[in-house]
Amino acid sequence: MTVRDRDQEILGERIGGATLQAIGERHSVSIEGARQIVLREGRRQIYAFEQRLRSNRKTDDLELFVVPFQAQADWQLALRHFDWCCDELRKRGVDVKVHSRPATEGLVLALEDVTCTEEDDR
Repeated sequence: MTVRDRDQEILGERIGGATLQAIGERHSVSIEGARQIVLREGRRQIYAFEQRLRSNRKTDDLELFVVPFQAQADWQLALRHFDWCCDELRKRGVDVKVHSRPATEGLVLALEDVTCTEEDDR
């Protein structure tokens, strides 16, 4: 497992409700180390996500997430992660609109950046 994989796993555990203490014990890091990893990985993911959304505004593309049908706990974690992403983007001032469509293998969620900008006002 790479460091990036571990950091993503730690963030996922935190989003899923695990305490920093439990995460630290499971991954052999201190509580503060776990907190720093969650913050760093969270910022990295949201920054990259925000950049893709802003880029998509120029092309009218949407950012798609496919949540396949899976065990209930994994399904809930995937939806919780998606919800966390939306909340974090809103904290950064990105107004997102969520589109959803059922698919034969799961659920397709699409995000659209509908933030009003000065360019929109012109």
